[in-house]
Amino acid sequence: MVMRIFATILTLSPISGTVPIDGDYPRGVIFVARFHSVETITVRGDAPKAIKAGRTTQEGSVRIWHGAPNGRYLVSHARGSYVEKTERERGRKTAVQKLVDSTSEFDRLGYPKSGQSDAGDLIPIFPGRRLGVGESWSPSATITSKYGTGRARYVYRIASVVRASNAHVLATFSVEVRAVLRPTTVYSSWTPNLRGVGTLTWDCTEHQRRFSQTTLTYDLVNRGDRIRDVQTDRDTLQRIQ
Repeated sequence: MVMRIFATILTLSPISGTVPIDGDYPRGVIFVARFHSVETITVRGDAPKAIKAGRTTQEGSVRIWHGAPNGRYLVSHARGSYVEKTERERGRKTAVQKLVDSTSEFDRLGYPKSGQSDAGDLIPIFPGRRLGVGESWSPSATITSKYGTGRARYVYRIASVVRASNAHVLATFSVEVRAVLRPTTVYSSWTPNLRGVGTLTWDCTEHQRRFSQTTLTYDLVNRGDRIRDVQTDRDTLQRIQ
């Protein structure tokens, strides 16, 4: 149902001019996010014991709402559940239901209060100004992962702006991210790199994403050994209150 609604919205007429793409989230509003993620890890040669080659999928939904700001930081709450399925290379399969009950704080450009975050959680970082079709912005941020930490550079570019039948303005934009990471202790002899691509549609009227799909690829090299971790995430959001 969510995807059919979304497809209908995107068929509406393009508009010109600039639009705000920001995180000025409305309070007292509840969204439902439905998500599906896949992580595939492959190994060529030897790898640390912490690496578990195979495939993990997560699928579920959460309710998202925004509370009162904490100083200069916006506060977002998420609550829901998902099913995590794991398939290892040797054929072992598991399925576990997990709960989500989290709170995050970030400033109006999307940077977290903690100062660093997972590369995917930092999508999007906002431009801080109005933009139109064809325009881009290139923020950077400190990211952290199980493989290492480093400074990532993001490039966003607006592909289209349309007006929906409910008068909402939707901007669709692409994102690319790249980083060379300083490895954690477990991967001290490895060289980890990150590259990623994605597409998002932002509701400029409700100040919330409507759809996103991203793929992050971590490549680690240690002489002749190789590790590749591909993480694909897709979600849709719909206001319910």
